[in-house]
Amino acid sequence: MDLHSETYVWFGRNLPFIPDPREFIYVETESDHFLNSFFYRVRLPDLHDGWKVTYLPKIPALITTEHLKYMFPYLQEADLTDCIEPVTSETLLLHLLPESAGIIRHGLIKFAGTDDRGYRFNYYETAPAEYRNIAGELLEYVAEQDASADNVPDIPSIFSRDSGLDLSGASLAAVRSLTERPVVISRMVVTSDFRILLPDYDLEIGMAPLAKSVYILYLLHPENIMLGKLRDYRDELHGIYRAVTGRSDHNIMMQIMADLTGPFTDSIYMQFAWIREAFHSKFTSGLAMHYRINSLPDGCHGIGLDRTKLEFEDRDFPCTLLSRRSAASCMGGQ
Repeated sequence: MDLHSETYVWFGRNLPFIPDPREFIYVETESDHFLNSFFYRVRLPDLHDGWKVTYLPKIPALITTEHLKYMFPYLQEADLTDCIEPVTSETLLLHLLPESAGIIRHGLIKFAGTDDRGYRFNYYETAPAEYRNIAGELLEYVAEQDASADNVPDIPSIFSRDSGLDLSGASLAAVRSLTERPVVISRMVVTSDFRILLPDYDLEIGMAPLAKSVYILYLLHPENIMLGKLRDYRDELHGIYRAVTGRSDHNIMMQIMADLTGPFTDSIYMQFAWIREAFHSKFTSGLAMHYRINSLPDGCHGIGLDRTKLEFEDRDFPCTLLSRRSAASCMGGQ
């Protein structure tokens, strides 16, 4: 199986789920006993940072209300029960475009984007004899992709450590909404005591004080921040950290800021990783990408959340911290 193959297949735009770029889905048009037995019996090693492998025939026995809440945090429990049903291999392949129908035999697909044809997926052909190598190849590929995308150290997944949620069932391809409800991007509220709330999901996003301080810094800068210039924001970050922690030991705090914003440290990447995990532990990467700190093509990092959805309970807090050059706009006048 070549996970660097550029073989593509296309599905129509009426695909009954939201594709997740970090999900591999096993598909087949020719049944193979060994591959089916492998995916049904074997639990693959956890793939970090929201990556997952989905075997659709296994999903109905695995999916729970907790999984549905993870995938659709904006729906009420009654809506989840009444409006969601599994997507099977057969229903998925019904949406395969005719020009792609002759390509698939058995293998993995991964979402690669949209174009004028519809949803484009990478297709990785899997020979029956290769099933013993699948786990190792996936782990190697995921590590390679994450290292090249964000240069972030591998942090053990919160799922395997704290939540107890079995990621093998948390698949957007596993369910479809019969009511075709639109995706909701929740508002975010930063309370006066610096809790981070997503009221439309009825969720609080927990973070350690230093990670939370870094996150609030990036919230305050929708123009994004280049890592090479992070030291220019050291005083602002110090002010946020002091407000979040209530600490007053100036010298120690400034050393923490120096370590975090210095040019030869991985400290900031560690904070990015914990921030990502804070959101990935609550919902899918398709939603988390709107809230986490993302690496951008121009060398900057930033948060994609529409700032009209952001509210600080203490409306004066952003203005007291922003530098003079950006204070005039000050969060759009909040």
